[in-house]
Amino acid sequence: IMTFRADGEGITFCTGKIKEVYREMRRNALVEMCYFDSGSHTQLRLRGGVIELEDLDLKKAAVEKFPVLKPWIDAAGYDSMAVFRLVGGTAHVWTPQKAFEPGEPFEF
Repeated sequence: IMTFRADGEGITFCTGKIKEVYREMRRNALVEMCYFDSGSHTQLRLRGGVIELEDLDLKKAAVEKFPVLKPWIDAAGYDSMAVFRLVGGTAHVWTPQKAFEPGEPFEF
């Protein structure tokens, strides 16, 4: 999964339609994502629902951001790519400094 946009519309990411994770998100749109900053050792966990977006412009934006995807798209086409957006849910921030304190999740 490659996150290529985070904005007021949500967290937008892509994956291949041949992958098991794609089939899992099609069956169950509730997901949890985790991002880790190694410099600060801070972890951000997001939990919520995703929607699949059939938007060629978003697919092209993902390939532009991640050129490593271009050979795959050249061979298999944009139809082999899935774009999803996490549109809301809860977030939880964890840091080593507050590792033993109960963190309060917040909505996004």
